[in-house]
Amino acid sequence: MCLGGGSEPSVDTTDPMGRSARETSPLAQRMQDIIDIDTGAVISGGSTIEEMGDALLERLVEVASGQLRTKAELLGQDDFIP
Repeated sequence: MCLGGGSEPSVDTTDPMGRSARETSPLAQRMQDIIDIDTGAVISGGSTIEEMGDALLERLVEVASGQLRTKAELLGQDDFIP
């Protein structure tokens, strides 16, 4: 989740500023230090796409409003390359 003045939030499975696990929950468990939200529940059947979309939107709002910091932020990973 990469936010800045005049920019749009970005969520990507490879974005270091906002990673989302799209495999299974064991992946998120192994990489919990860098994955912000585990979406593996959709694949395993523990959550619907709609439920996960709601959770992802809620997380985006929390980050955008400053209520929550991303894992990359907490680790000091500011991989901005102009």
